This record gives sequence, structure tokens and C-alpha cells, in this order.
Amino acid sequence: IGDGVDVENITFNGQPGNEANVQLGLYTGESDFIDFDEGLVMGTYNVEGVAGGIGGGPTNPAEEDPDLVDIAGNNINDGAVLEFDFLATSDSIKFNYVFASNEYPSFTCTGYNDAFGFFLSGPGITGPYTNNATNIALIPGTDTPVAINTVNGGAATGSGDPQNCEDANPNWIEDSQYFVNNSSQPAGDVQFPGMTVTLTAEADVECGEWYHIKLAIGDALDGALDSGVFLEAGSFAAFGEVMVDVSPTIGGAPVIDPAYDDVLVAGCSEATFDIIRPAGVPVGEITVEFSGTAVEGEDYIFTADPTFVFPPLFFPMEWIP
Repeated sequence: IGDGVDVENITFNGQPGNEANVQLGLYTGESDFIDFDEGLVMGTYNVEGVAGGIGGGPTNPAEEDPDLVDIAGNNINDGAVLEFDFLATSDSIKFNYVFASNEYPSFTCTGYNDAFGFFLSGPGITGPYTNNATNIALIPGTDTPVAINTVNGGAATGSGDPQNCEDANPNWIEDSQYFVNNSSQPAGDVQFPGMTVTLTAEADVECGEWYHIKLAIGDALDGALDSGVFLEAGSFAAFGEVMVDVSPTIGGAPVIDPAYDDVLVAGCSEATFDIIRPAGVPVGEITVEFSGTAVEGEDYIFTADPTFVFPPLFFPMEWIP
């Protein structure tokens, strides 16, 4: 968990979040194939196998998740489900992840379409999944879920039928740009023969509201050739735009008439600008720009430096022009 979110009610496969489970572990790099060095890894098997090859079967798999069934188009085995509630302190959240699988490269475009999803529900969200959730584990710029048959090397393998991938993602060949071939699986590195590049899950939320997220992954059709998802440490954070609030004054007194509370009158009033960086926004410097027909120096005077630097851990800031 990163900046700008408060988290409660963490569970994994129905267990309290502080209980160990072989399907969830700490990932530490470095890796030639994953470009972040620390995070959680959750998988459809004992995640010790991430470093040492195929692991043993899970001892406490989750019940078949209906949302994963919908994405995979088949029954789901060995599910791993991490979920929690969070309070956002800004207008959007995002985090980074990598999906990886032993189904690559031999079972592309088959029924073994191991799937996962990040299912977000809460105020302002309406989607087709449980609790009106929407899935935010998507191919960049699309509404297509990331899965074996939607992101791969761009060719059917083994007994795979290209039509299966075409049906799942009409742009599956072009979207092979998001696939990383790790077929050599060098010793000491991640032992998955294929994975995605680092992708970002993101969504708009309402500041100050509670949301629920379910991060789930499962084996499709069978329980063999497991899959996993890596979640970058500290990347689950609330982000938003830097905001500007203008408060006019006349003779030092605030303007309370709503017809004029965002208006400046030449030669009569001045204004305080509050420049607000929401929690979690990694912005250190901004530049204030003006537009319109008013001419600086003739119609108004701006007395502050237009480039402003936020000191670490100190916001909001204000100045008087």
C-alpha cells in the first residue's frame, strides 16, 4: 500500500490478512524480466515455485470465483483471492502489476485461458461483476481483460486455435507488444516462461469514499500449469490532479457573495491562490499559467513566482499575488 489510501478488512482466500498462505508471498528482485524489485506475488500454487520451478499444489484454494469464470470462459481451479476495503484521499487510484503463467507459450489460444482480475466496487462504479464491480486489469487503452488468450506472443501454440484468441481480443496480435518471452527461464530469475510487461491498473474514485477491491487469479479448466500475478510494493496509491482554489478579497475581507466569489475586479480586489497537492501525488514542481484576454501588468499584477516547488510532506501551500 502506498500514499493516499487507508486500508481495512484485508482477507486472502477468506482468511484474515495476517495469516500465512502458500499462495501469497513476498517477491524480491532483481529480475531481468520484471522491472520492479519488490512486491507481493499471488499464484494458483505454492508461490515458492516462482523462484524454483513448478511448486506444489495449494493447500487452501479459494472457492471458484464467478468473476474469473466469466473472464476465462471456463471453470476455475486453485483460485487465489486477495481483497480489502480502502478509503481514497484523492480522485483516482492506480497500481502496477505483472501477470505471468506457465501456460505460456505452449497453450496459447486454447481453453486453458488462465485468468485474473482486479474487481473494484463502490460509489460511482457500475460494472458487470459481483457487487456491480468493474475489472481494472485491462490491456492499456481498452476494455479487454488481461489473460492468456488476450495478451501473448501473437501466435497460437500447441493445440491452440487462433480463433479463440481472436474471439477474446480482436487486437491480440497487435497487443503482443505487452508480452515478455521468458522461455529460457535463467536460474535465479522468475520461473515463468511468459509474462506481461509491467502494466498499470487505474480507476477514478470519489475522494473521501470507501471502496472494495478483489484481486483474484485462477487456473482455467484444469489445475495444472499455474499462473501468478506480481503487485509492485507501494504502488497501490491514490493520485489526482494538483488543484487550484482562488479566493478573492476586498480590503482584506473575503468575498462571500456567490456571484463574485471567483471574480477579480481591476483596481479593487486581490486574491489568494491555494495550490493543493492531494496525498499520493508525486508532484514536486508546478508552473502556474494564465490564459484569456486580460493583460498582465495592465489588467492585473501577479506578484508570485509562477513556478512553485512543493517541499516534501508539506501541503497545501498558498501565496498572495
